[in-house]
Amino acid sequence: MTILGSRVVLLPLDFSENCISRTVLIGDILSEFCEVYIVGLASSAKIWLPEQERLKKFHHLIFESRSRSLTLSLLKGLRNLLTKVISTRPDVVYAFKPLPTSYGLGLLCKLRESKIPLILDIDDWELGFALDDAPRAPLHLFITSFMETLVRLSDAITVSSFFLKNRYGGYYLPHVVDTDLYDPSKYDREGVRQQLGVSDEVVISFIGTPRKHKGVDKIILALSKLLRASPQLRKFKFLFTGNPQDGYVKFLVDLSTRLLGKERTLFLGLAPKAHEPLLLAASNIICIPQEVTYASSGATPRRPPSPPSAPL
Repeated sequence: MTILGSRVVLLPLDFSENCISRTVLIGDILSEFCEVYIVGLASSAKIWLPEQERLKKFHHLIFESRSRSLTLSLLKGLRNLLTKVISTRPDVVYAFKPLPTSYGLGLLCKLRESKIPLILDIDDWELGFALDDAPRAPLHLFITSFMETLVRLSDAITVSSFFLKNRYGGYYLPHVVDTDLYDPSKYDREGVRQQLGVSDEVVISFIGTPRKHKGVDKIILALSKLLRASPQLRKFKFLFTGNPQDGYVKFLVDLSTRLLGKERTLFLGLAPKAHEPLLLAASNIICIPQEVTYASSGATPRRPPSPPSAPL
């Protein structure tokens, strides 16, 4: 299959969450040699703030969810969504994550227009997330398990880690950034630090989207322990980003404020992607923690937790 010079319609899981970043990343790569459209649902009235600017370069159409469940919104607006996707006359449909509102929509497009190839991108082990949440969300586990059995119906697969490649096959397409854009030497480090209210403190940062399986709370606990053991190391700030409305992020802000102190907590909320290189330049240490859970298995090159697999 070749997509050079093609019109490609990308189907994201949700315009309003951080999963849109992978869609935009691949859309950005494809736009060098394809015409790219992005069509899909949004769980809220707002596009995920870090990607709002980058999305402006693409043709995109957003259907705002009319239900708390994206899957229910898909069912209610299915005819309109299908009509819109088909009306763009795509040469290729590219769905992101093997879940109903992206891959499910892609399969229905394929059923209606069998000549249009369907590519599936998998950047997380969704069944792992469902297994971690199974006691609280058994229906989600059932739906995710069912969707996983349909992965084989795609015409091609791209994956973001070797764990996922071992599980699903396909082409390895890692998360990437423009290394020139992210080169810290290209920015006024001291100027950025001054804007952040930092002088000579050591800045220890988590730049990304906090989730429970990412273990950001472990950074705070470790810094708290270090602070108690070595009082002379008081001059540091813990910088992190995240959605201030998210429950886990609220927990992290409270935990950091209590254990490290307000003066050492530098929470920036959601920031555009264009700000990430500046935060990188301002930092002394970047932390990438990760809990050992089913959810984290597909995200990093680590061994899955025991047991290593689960029935479909």
